[in-house]
Amino acid sequence: MCRRTVNARSVVANLVDFHYVLYNYNYDIVLVTESWLTDRDTNGLLDPEGAYSMVRRDRLHGVGGVVCIAVRRGLKYVEVCCTAASSVELLCVDVVSFNSKFRCIVMYRPPHYGSNARDYSAKLVQSLEVLCQVA
Repeated sequence: MCRRTVNARSVVANLVDFHYVLYNYNYDIVLVTESWLTDRDTNGLLDPEGAYSMVRRDRLHGVGGVVCIAVRRGLKYVEVCCTAASSVELLCVDVVSFNSKFRCIVMYRPPHYGSNARDYSAKLVQSLEVLCQVA
């Protein structure tokens, strides 16, 4: 199973590069940080060939950040919900392939400093601790 992590700094502004990664490599899963996606950016724009299922955490307000996971169509996956992660930019999917389960987690921490950043980082760590407790 081939996986790739991409820091996009805006998928839409870098669509040519994103499409190149999707269609010219044989990646089954692409994890994207700083996708900068909003609800105005359709999955059809991101993947016009329909080769991937897109799991997204779009930002409702402001610009920047957010995460996305592209899973090649035909692979079985389920999005893993984590209540601890509800206030952070994090996505998790379990992919089942060849009778094995792979947990993929992608997250983004804004480049802020101070007490808000420490609180945010603590929430990320708490979310990761929960998500890494796989039976």
